[in-house]
Amino acid sequence: MLDAHRLPDHSPGSAEWHEQRRGRIGGSDIAPVMGLSPYLSAFSLWHQKAGLEGGPADTPSMEWGRRLEEPVAQKWAAEHPECDVQWAGAYVHAERDWQLATPDRLVLTPDGTVEVLEIKTSRSGDEWGTSGSDEIPVHYRAQVLWYLDALGLSQAHVAVLIGGSDYREYTIALDRDDPVQHEETQLMRKAAESFLYSIESGERPSIDGADSTVRTVRRLPDGVDDVTVTITDELADEYVSARDAESRAKSHVNETKARILDAIGNATRAARPDGRRVATRTIDKSTGETKSLSPARS
Repeated sequence: MLDAHRLPDHSPGSAEWHEQRRGRIGGSDIAPVMGLSPYLSAFSLWHQKAGLEGGPADTPSMEWGRRLEEPVAQKWAAEHPECDVQWAGAYVHAERDWQLATPDRLVLTPDGTVEVLEIKTSRSGDEWGTSGSDEIPVHYRAQVLWYLDALGLSQAHVAVLIGGSDYREYTIALDRDDPVQHEETQLMRKAAESFLYSIESGERPSIDGADSTVRTVRRLPDGVDDVTVTITDELADEYVSARDAESRAKSHVNETKARILDAIGNATRAARPDGRRVATRTIDKSTGETKSLSPARS
């Protein structure tokens, strides 16, 4: 039994689909609202929800995530034949109409309990723990907890395909009697309500250094006027100082990359003495040369 109301189905990306989400906070929204998303800032989400900017442009990762959703869901179902895996749809909490949940699937267990199944794909497994644990990236954890809170459920499963062949499963539980988890869900609700209120009042979040924020600011001006705008000396000095620091940091990064590659030799990974991975290099198979050196995610 869900503590939520089912919403009408609309084609993803349609005007009705966007309107259904505009005044609500969904699972993919809560991480940006909380400042936890590596992909979208609160500033950018605010402008999307306010109707001042369109949604994020589709990327190959997003496309393949959609294409692989059903095969990964089928894999989870095959691993758990005792469960009935069903399409979920969109729901709002029975009392909090602004709390939206659109899980990938719902699972009916043999004892009649309803649980959430969320499907993910990832290029790297650095932020994913051992299969069978509850160690998933923090922004996905926020999303799953949001769904459980909105639907009145207690357990969710996350199935992820990493690098195209590494399949893993995780279980996330929500214990409403646990003081820490209770505080966590309350914090998310309050942040979501404050965010929605800020849209109504026209008080946008502060500009931060996220890539999505910069893209949003670049899109906002309507046309270009060939004029000069005076800014404060403080802002000008901060910009010049930041660019100088960026230049020095880029040079330092390039130097340390070269030193790590030199130390790696013919290997593909670099690690600390205690075994913690520092960086991995990608090889161009056609030339045998290094294409990139990627830092391990902490």
